[in-house]
Amino acid sequence: IGAVVVSTVSHFKQTPAVATEIAHKIGSGKPAAFDISAGCAGFGYGLTLAKGMVVEGSAEYVLVIGVERLSDLTDLEDRATAFLFGDGAGAVVVGP
Repeated sequence: IGAVVVSTVSHFKQTPAVATEIAHKIGSGKPAAFDISAGCAGFGYGLTLAKGMVVEGSAEYVLVIGVERLSDLTDLEDRATAFLFGDGAGAVVVGP
């Protein structure tokens, strides 16, 4: 894995980035690793960034992760918005 990109708006600490923590935990050496905060579109943006890295040759494989933990921030009594927010995660490896 030559790069790790994480999309999240629910990371509860400013630093370190989630991507750097994951890169360290999976033992991928010292890849490029950064978070993006773009709400619902973030995972799609992450895929676009990953494709660019692979095409230009800055990384052979890029791990892209989308993760949110919004249940802690959701007012379950608010019927107008409670059904919109939840927790979830997904990941893909983009390569040649």
